[in-house]
Amino acid sequence: MPSEAKKAPMAKHQYINGHYCYSYKAGILTDGLGVVRHIAFFDDDFRKEHPEVVSQKTDDPEKDKEIGDSSALKPVLSDFFRLHPTQRFSTFLGDAAFDSYDNYSMLKNEFGFARACIPLNLRNSKASSAEFNQFGNPICPVTKEQFTCVGKCGGQHRSICYKWVCPGSEQKENTRICTCKTPCTDSHYGKCV
Repeated sequence: MPSEAKKAPMAKHQYINGHYCYSYKAGILTDGLGVVRHIAFFDDDFRKEHPEVVSQKTDDPEKDKEIGDSSALKPVLSDFFRLHPTQRFSTFLGDAAFDSYDNYSMLKNEFGFARACIPLNLRNSKASSAEFNQFGNPICPVTKEQFTCVGKCGGQHRSICYKWVCPGSEQKENTRICTCKTPCTDSHYGKCV
C-alpha cells in the first residue's frame, strides 16, 4: 500500500489500534485545566526537524508505527519550550504510552517537571514480573503482601530505579534468602522487581 493518501499526502499509512488507516497525526499539549497550549502536527516539516522519531517500514504491523507517542514526546516538548521559554509546569500527566524509565528521567532532568503521573503500561512488564497494588508498588502474586523497597539501584547513564524484594526475603550476611513457605520463584534470593 502507498505510504500516503493520494488525495491528502499528509495522511500517512499507519497501523493504529489493530487497523491500517490513512490519518494525520499530531501531539497535543494541554495545561492543568485542559486548555490546549500547543499542537504539533507530525507533518513533513516535523519529520525533517526531528528525523529521530520516524521509524522505517517493516513487515510487522505491531512494530511499524508512523511516529510513536513515546518517541514524539521529547521533540514535542522541546518545540513547545523553545516557543514558550518562560512557561514552567511542575507536573506532567500522560497516558500509559509514556511509561518508560527514559521518559521519567527526561521529564525531570531536561524539562524540569517535579513529578510525572503516568499509569503503568502492562505491556512494558514481563509476564513473570510481580503484580502491583493501587499505588504502583509490587506485591507478591501468592500472598498479596507488598514487596520491601531496599533502595535505589542502577548504573552510570541509567535512570534511577528502585529495587523491591520479596516480603519473605531476609538479609543473611552479604546476600538475601527467601524464607517463604510457598515461594513464587526458584531463586534462593527471592523475587525482585
